[in-house]
Amino acid sequence: MSSKGIRTLILRNVSLSGPIPSYIWNLPSLLRLDLSFNKLTSEVQTQSLEKAPKYTYLTSNMLYGNVGSGVFLNRETYIDLSYNNFSYSSSCPDKSNINTYRSSYLTENLTGLLPCSGPVNCKSYQRSLNINCGGENIVVTNTSGRITYQADTSETKAATNQHYENWGVSSTGYLPNDIYIISTGLTLSQDSPSFYKTARQSALSLVYYAFCLENGVYNVKLHFMEIQFSDEELYSSLGRRIFDVYVQGELFLRDFNMKEEANGTLKPVVKETNTNVTNHLLEIRLYWAGKGTTLIPERGNYGPLISAISLCHSMEPECGAEKTEPHTNY
Repeated sequence: MSSKGIRTLILRNVSLSGPIPSYIWNLPSLLRLDLSFNKLTSEVQTQSLEKAPKYTYLTSNMLYGNVGSGVFLNRETYIDLSYNNFSYSSSCPDKSNINTYRSSYLTENLTGLLPCSGPVNCKSYQRSLNINCGGENIVVTNTSGRITYQADTSETKAATNQHYENWGVSSTGYLPNDIYIISTGLTLSQDSPSFYKTARQSALSLVYYAFCLENGVYNVKLHFMEIQFSDEELYSSLGRRIFDVYVQGELFLRDFNMKEEANGTLKPVVKETNTNVTNHLLEIRLYWAGKGTTLIPERGNYGPLISAISLCHSMEPECGAEKTEPHTNY
């Protein structure tokens, strides 16, 4: 088969360097191009991106160039430019199918975090954040009081960056079934918070980021539960999900297997660490490095998956909990 018949070209994390060959952008049948997590350093012209395959992943390289407005006009193409050194006009639109998270050469301020969302001006700085990944707003009551976990139900696709008042989520990777939020109708153990009923997943990379944080030391809690595989079904129980977790760019968990850590499916596991925030930004990145099953229980990608996140400043031990009124029996 000639190169003109290539439909999928994946050269991910293979230490490629130098420029992207110009003929890549002219392959007529190419549907999926993945050059992510390499060391590519060339300029990428707007004209090339306008001809990009339907699923194009350039994340985590050192690519540069001015991204013109024409790139944002095609709603049928998913392009991930995150973690590069591009430049943008001040009027570039914020589009759900073009992931520009941390893709700007401006790296020293929060505006470079979201280059097409306008300046990020922090009216105040928060000390805590709780997210129900893939689920609705819920309230969890513990010994500290009532803690609200914010909803995270926005639709993500093959390349998406969604952001809110002071946090966001960046998702990279194509899932054949286009399902990036999963849930379970099975009964959880009584002591498991309801945020474990849902989870957000990604095929390759899933990033949660909080901005406008007060600087200082933060306690980070990551809540996991395997709800896609089931120990009750023999074939499904053979599935293995393995990924890495980075906090503030530092490797926190390597080859993490939540089912193995929890000793089974539908069982919670919480991973906790402390990290320092110096520029009002905290980032958690889950990355699938190609390990685990891809054919069991069904053909597809079983990349990173997470149920909930809690961030708490060392000066905010209650983690944003609202005190509950004690009940007195007369």
